[in-house]
Amino acid sequence: MRILLDARMWRWTGIGTYVRVLLEGFGEILHAGGHEVACLVPPADLPVFPLPGGPGVVRAVPCDVRVYSPWEIPGLRRALRSRDFDLAHFPHYIYPYRAGFPAVVTIHDLIHLRFPSDHKTPLHYAYARHVLPRSARAARRIITVSQHSKDDIVSRLEVPAEKVKVIHNGLARGFPPTRTEMRPSGSGRPSASTALTFSMSETPRRTRTSTASSVLTGG
Repeated sequence: MRILLDARMWRWTGIGTYVRVLLEGFGEILHAGGHEVACLVPPADLPVFPLPGGPGVVRAVPCDVRVYSPWEIPGLRRALRSRDFDLAHFPHYIYPYRAGFPAVVTIHDLIHLRFPSDHKTPLHYAYARHVLPRSARAARRIITVSQHSKDDIVSRLEVPAEKVKVIHNGLARGFPPTRTEMRPSGSGRPSASTALTFSMSETPRRTRTSTASSVLTGG
């Protein structure tokens, strides 16, 4: 199968991390299955873009369509007009709907819609409100990373539940398991001396204190 992956955000945090780890997995499994992956990459990144599994398995295709630009959707339609692939995967909600080819879209969450005040300008929110539901309805399948996000997608974007597949995020090789064990207290919960480490955005909607309190107290 010839697979197209939109990797234009591969250098970013968040979505970029998702794309890079996805590429690592491609290098391991695609060669054995006889599949090929073409990755959309900004032209300036071509010399440094990683090709896991060797050039015969993953190849980089230059694409100068800028992410989150007003001309992004029509630009992607033009760039992919040749359709020399069997299936496309867009690891963010940006998918050129009405482009006429089968696609899978990953929607990690609906923060872009649920927290409009977080956008730098009203135009960013307007872009998400216009593109996100159309991409979700046009995609053959939607991947998301949690049941909560799936519930949001089904209710807010009005897509069938069977169209949305939950595939939880995993850990890259840079996060090997440790031998540290969590010892519960007499109540069955972690003791007060337990250290909790996690990573998240520094935004008002995601506070460390409330999350840590919920985990340690079971609330």
